[in-house]
Formats: sequence, structure tokens, C-alpha cells
Amino acid sequence: DGGDISEQLQFEIIAAADFEGDVEVTLSGTATGAEPQTVVVATVAPKLAVEADTNELVIDYRNTAASDIIVTEAEAGLWVRNEVVELELEGISFEKKPTVTVEEGDMKIKDVKLTNAGNIQFTVKQESIKEAAVIRISGIELYMGRALAAGEYDLSLVKVSAKYDDNEDFVKWNDVAFENDEEYANDNFDVDEITVCEGYVTIVTAGREQDDSTFTTKVAVTIGAATMTAGSKVIALDVPAFIDGGYTMLPVRAVAEALSDAAIVKWDDATKTVTIFFGQRVISMTIGSKVMVINGVEVAMSAAPVIVSGRTFLPLRDLGYALGLNDEKIAWDDATKTATLN
Repeated sequence: DGGDISEQLQFEIIAAADFEGDVEVTLSGTATGAEPQTVVVATVAPKLAVEADTNELVIDYRNTAASDIIVTEAEAGLWVRNEVVELELEGISFEKKPTVTVEEGDMKIKDVKLTNAGNIQFTVKQESIKEAAVIRISGIELYMGRALAAGEYDLSLVKVSAKYDDNEDFVKWNDVAFENDEEYANDNFDVDEITVCEGYVTIVTAGREQDDSTFTTKVAVTIGAATMTAGSKVIALDVPAFIDGGYTMLPVRAVAEALSDAAIVKWDDATKTVTIFFGQRVISMTIGSKVMVINGVEVAMSAAPVIVSGRTFLPLRDLGYALGLNDEKIAWDDATKTATLN
């Protein structure tokens, strides 16, 4: 009759568990004209969001505290009753059963435990109905094995044994074949884990086999000089050492990094705090404060650190003590106005 003819296509979409983003369908053929027609028919969103502060840690320690993990459902009811949730930290074991608390929503959980592999695991006792769940995992402690390499370690959601509801029917992971059943058998969609928080742990220093007082070189810094020496090397200083109130003030980053190739110095502009990761030691100091913290212990300083031309400076002996040196390894030559750290 000359009217428009339309056809409706209905799609059933099975997405890989680690996929998120737009699902596009491309139609081609004589009915579409010269060019294929592409349309977005669905958007796959993650089932949950995971938030956690990055933990900068050293190796070869037991029961190392780590930051809380916050898990939020995308919408209520996505985690079904009896679903098992398991979190794995790449290459690192959780060492203590944490506290798992539902902070928002009406979800209830049970069976919080550590697996034999050192993963965190809990089960949904009652799925959320009215409000999406917000879950806090706290009291986390880690085993930092000495074989761990420097770098970032991700937190992942791990595939566990097949999950069944009360009717013994297979429960798919949010209608996604996280672990496929016969109806949706597709090896391409099988994944062992899904990364949910990249870089939850960053290994920044070596472990106990490197003693704090074992340095790679001797450092000499002269007041007002544009260079310093580290062994046989000459290192340029953009801001020279100086004397203030009777104290010899040395550049923190330049000296620490010259003493050891493994030293890492970080600056937090919001809190005006400098942190040194040096062997077994983690040292933090705040501009204007005469207290530094060494491995969690507060230590009084002779003078507060200051900023000069964008560089943090600390009195000679305070810096030496912070790095594990005793008086025998800290020297001052008044004739040449040179400080030596050996």
C-alpha cells in the first residue's frame, strides 16, 4: 500500500565479565544502502565500583596494615542471595580476617573469611532490595613477602566455584557469563578474575636484607656550593646548602637519593609533608614542625624543615639520624664548611 515497512529486532546480549562500554550493532546489505549502518543497542556498566587509597609498602613484613576497601553496587539487587564474593590481591596474601560492614543499603552478608590462598571471601546472605549496598572492608593486614618486586599490585574479583540459588539453579554474575553454564557456553567469555582496583599496593622499597645503615656511597655537601659529591660522582644542586640559626641545612631529596639508589622521596603539597622511603625506614616530616615520624615513632628535631626555592631542607644531624646514621658517620668541617654523611 506504499506505507513504511519496519521490522523489529530483539537482541539478547551476553557480555564478557570484564567488558564495559557501548555495544554496537552494524547492519549491512542492500537494504541499508551503500554504507553499513552502526547503532548502539546497549551499554554494559560494571556491576560494582571499588575505591581504596593506594598503599605504599615495603617488603618482608608481616601483618602490614592497608587502607579500607569500599565496594558499591551499581544498583540494588545485583548481588543475589548466596553469591560468593572473593577479592584477591595480586601476588600478596591477606593475613588477617577483615571486618566487612554494610554501611548503606539493606543487604546482609555472612561467612566472612580468608581462603587458603589468602583471599578475602564473604557471602551475600540477603540481597539488597531498596537501596544499592555500600560495603566497607576494614582492619586489613597483608603479608609482604620478601620476593615481591617493586611496582604496583592490583586488587581483583576472583571467579569462585559455581554459585547456586536455593533452587539449585546456576546464578550468573549479573547476567554475564563470568563463569559460563551450558546455555551460554563460550570459552571466549571465561575469565578467572576481573581487576577492580588498580595499584591498591605499590611496593616502594627493598626489604630487611638491605640494612638501613648500608649506603652505596659517601656524600659531601659544602655550604653555598652548586654541586655535591656522592663517592666519585659530582651532582649538581639547583639550590645549595646553607646555614640558618646555627644549623647546617641540607637538601633532603638530593642527599637521600645520593646515599642510596633505593631511596624514594615523595612530596605531599596539600599537607606540606615530605616522606622518605629508605631501606626499612619510612620517614615523614612536615614543614614548620619540629617532630619527624620514623616508622610510626615521633622523634624530636633540633629545627623544623623549611622550603627554599621549592626544595625541602633539614638540619644536618636530623637528616643523618633520620637515615639511620650515628654521630660517627656524620661529620662537619668548619674550615671548609662541608658536611659529610658516610
